[in-house]
Amino acid sequence: MKIEFATNEDYQFIIERDKHINESLVASKIREQEIFVIWDQDKEIGWMRYGYFWDNIPFMNMIWIDEEYGEEGSVKKLFSTGKN
Repeated sequence: MKIEFATNEDYQFIIERDKHINESLVASKIREQEIFVIWDQDKEIGWMRYGYFWDNIPFMNMIWIDEEYGEEGSVKKLFSTGKN
């Protein structure tokens, strides 16, 4: 699993799934590197995007994993601290 900044190539993947944000804002957030894409090998399986409290404190306000990957432990991998 890897996490990378979203690019324009990820736009369609994100807008097809994220119904909580205006499509034009997605493009802006991609430009500003405020969306990350989650990859499992060579397949996009989710994304994370953040906003700001008081215009300067970042917070993660959306994390999405496609349902089929949530069953495979991808969510656990995403949030794993590496500690047992």
